[in-house]
Amino acid sequence: MEDCQTDTVKAVETLCQIAELPSPRGLKVQLKKVRGVWERWQPHLSSATSTGDADAIRWTRIRAVKGAEFEAVVVALPSKARGGRHVLDDWQNGENTEARRVLYVGVSRAKKLVVLVVSPSGEEQLTSILQSRGVPFEITQTGGAR
Repeated sequence: MEDCQTDTVKAVETLCQIAELPSPRGLKVQLKKVRGVWERWQPHLSSATSTGDADAIRWTRIRAVKGAEFEAVVVALPSKARGGRHVLDDWQNGENTEARRVLYVGVSRAKKLVVLVVSPSGEEQLTSILQSRGVPFEITQTGGAR
C-alpha cells in the first residue's frame, strides 16, 4: 500500500505541475486507507461539473463527463487480455469501435493535459500510435524499474 500511495502522490503532484494547477492538499493522508478515499470521493461520481475548488479531484465514469471540460484528465486503460481486443488495437488500426469512441469522449474533456495510464505491456503500442500521428507526449513511469 505504501508504494502505491507514494507513487500516486508523486504522479498527481507531477500532473499538477505540468498542468500548472495547485497540488491538492493532504493527498498523502487521504490515500492512507483506500476505503476512506473511496468514501470521500464517492459523491463526486455523479457530478461531472467543476466546482472551482482547486483541491477537488473528480473521479467518474467517462460516460458521465460527456460535454464537460476539465483542466486535466487522467484515463486509465485496462491491461490487454490475452487474445482479446483492446482499445489501443482499435486506435492503431483505425477501427471505429465503442471502446475507441468512449476513449475519445474521455480524452477530449481536457483543456490543458491528458494523461493515459497504460500497463508496461501497452506502453510501446501507445508510443507508436502517438508518434505516427505527430502527437507530442512525454512518458513517465511509476512503480520502479522494469
